[in-house]
Amino acid sequence: MTVAVLVVGAEGSGTRLMTRLLMAAGCLGGDDGVQAFDRFVPPATCPIVWRKSYPHYGRWPNLRRMAARGRLQGYEVRAVVMLRDWHALCASQVAAHHVATLADARWRSREAYRRIFRGLELAGLTQAYIPVTYEALVDRPTPVMEGVFRELGLPEGTPLPFPITDANAKYYKAQA
Repeated sequence: MTVAVLVVGAEGSGTRLMTRLLMAAGCLGGDDGVQAFDRFVPPATCPIVWRKSYPHYGRWPNLRRMAARGRLQGYEVRAVVMLRDWHALCASQVAAHHVATLADARWRSREAYRRIFRGLELAGLTQAYIPVTYEALVDRPTPVMEGVFRELGLPEGTPLPFPITDANAKYYKAQA
């Protein structure tokens, strides 16, 4: 069966990075904010990746609806949930102007993951998701992605298309 991978996470968690890596492994999709699959999900002829940060352009995505649209086209729907070090996640949200304060980032990140995990449950994906940490991708990109590819039934041995750098370091320099 052909897989549709929903890549989700709080803003700044690494959803764009994961999407780019899955695209390098042969998934059809895009890493920009506007997703083609929001308008049209094609029939299941090749794997797809559909990225949503939480929130996405100020709205909370509906995982149940996304999964239903994928299944309707014949996909086996799976999810990758991106996680990131709490301090760096919240600091990056402020730096990217997603929120004004760290307190706002903390609230919004907690709400994002509450909605993500509730959405996975409502979409029937509680046994069909993979949690991936940004830090594991930085520390061991090749073995982490090999495991992700294996879990999703994608071709293993796909070379990484670019180096993965530690974007968390800048948030800890002041504390070192």
